[in-house]
Amino acid sequence: MHSRAFRNGAVKTLIVTGVAARGMDIPEVKHVINFDIPSFIHGGINEYVNRIGRTGRIGFQGKAISFFNERSADLGPDLVKLLVESRQEVPDFLTEYMPTAEEPECLFNLLNGATMNKANLL
Repeated sequence: MHSRAFRNGAVKTLIVTGVAARGMDIPEVKHVINFDIPSFIHGGINEYVNRIGRTGRIGFQGKAISFFNERSADLGPDLVKLLVESRQEVPDFLTEYMPTAEEPECLFNLLNGATMNKANLL
């Protein structure tokens, strides 16, 4: 019932679990907020990409905000890799998960203009 009201524009905000959101195909989602980032055992980075992929479908742009805490730490390296590959800024609190300069893909991405903080280059 509520998803139908959201879909037709009568309701502007819809709160769902990751499981409920899986089967929903709602165009023009402008904002997704992840209260928790799915852990490795609950789909990890692939589930995270599915969640934030609700924005930006079919050429539309959207925004995703995710709360990262100690329970999210197992996804830190994968999240940083995703940010670097998509040329997004890596926030300071994720710099500890940056790949080392010896890792070829990190150098490749840096050389190809990924947006990085100065702290990431140390």
